[in-house]
Amino acid sequence: MDEEVPKIKEAFVNTMIDKYGDSKEHAEQVADDFVQVFIDSANYGFSINHSLAYSYIGYISAYLRYYYPLEFVASGLEIWTKGDKNIDFLRYAEKHGITIKPPKFRKSEGGYGIDREENAIYEGTGHIKGGNESVGDILYQLKDREYNCFTDLVLDIIENGELTIHDERFKSIKTPQDLYHTATDEDIKVVDSLNKEGKVDYTYNSLGINKTKMEGLIKLKFFDEFGGNKKLWKVYEYVNDKYNPSNKTFKNKFKKYQECVEFEKSLPDKSYSISEQCEIELYCTGRAVSSKADIPSSYFIVSNIYNVGKTRTTAEIYSLSVGETMVVKVGSKVYKNAPFKEGDILELHKSDIAVKPKNIKKDGEWIKSTTETEFWAKRLKFIRKGTMG
Repeated sequence: MDEEVPKIKEAFVNTMIDKYGDSKEHAEQVADDFVQVFIDSANYGFSINHSLAYSYIGYISAYLRYYYPLEFVASGLEIWTKGDKNIDFLRYAEKHGITIKPPKFRKSEGGYGIDREENAIYEGTGHIKGGNESVGDILYQLKDREYNCFTDLVLDIIENGELTIHDERFKSIKTPQDLYHTATDEDIKVVDSLNKEGKVDYTYNSLGINKTKMEGLIKLKFFDEFGGNKKLWKVYEYVNDKYNPSNKTFKNKFKKYQECVEFEKSLPDKSYSISEQCEIELYCTGRAVSSKADIPSSYFIVSNIYNVGKTRTTAEIYSLSVGETMVVKVGSKVYKNAPFKEGDILELHKSDIAVKPKNIKKDGEWIKSTTETEFWAKRLKFIRKGTMG
């Protein structure tokens, strides 16, 4: 070890300088940190049974991260849904131009999915509170269908009807929506007459996505191609309440369908406020993703609390204006004055944050790092208490 380490360090430094144009001072600093890792491992007495396996894992992970970054990040986010590891993967994605997008109709399935054309990763429905992977898989089967309005999609979910009318005038009709889009009142009377004669085959079988699951999806902007989520939630509640697939006559179903469509058209296209939206995202997925540029840069929502200790509390806070997450430590006195919880909106100016050296363990002792820092809040102010629960 004593003979090989200097050779490794010298080769490392020379490569950094000659191949990558690094300065000698910085190259030596990086080399020292690099060498210290396996010196510490050797001193620890890491047996070959463990060290060989971990070496393979390290090399394989590095290979996958370099050549398959989308898959690598998607897998990491699937495993680590919160905490430092999760933030590390999010930062790696940002650094390499990979966009992490929330669950979206026509894009998302049950688990994390990748889109090479967009260089993006779409979250799946399996990570939504109250949802599961099967919901995303079911809705993904509808991705190629065309819809005139959100009401039509809701009917596909709560009714999922199939319709065959044994009459040449209606041979193109395959679903109730097909009939509603083209039929006149007189046509509907004809269809009801044909139904009495046994010339209409109509079946319906709900997709099994209940109101609770739909609420999470709608409020997370899963269906935002159809409009604002506040509007869409009202539309869903109205259609789910008014339209009854088991209604015996198409006249009544057609009437209710028209009422639902008119109700959707009458609503203003509204969405939830940015603070409401971020709280919805935190509650449903554990992570806020929305932001709005005209919100004060000092406004943050508490997205995660690691611990509430006797001397400090560590929390992740998310900027409502720029959409970035930072980890901040809060001393017991500051926390006592503003005992925040997840979902609370806090005001924290740059002048309210102190940058301090991070405490690290080296050679069995805690010391202050010369290279790593951490943020400490000197003061906090409540803007809005959250309602998460």
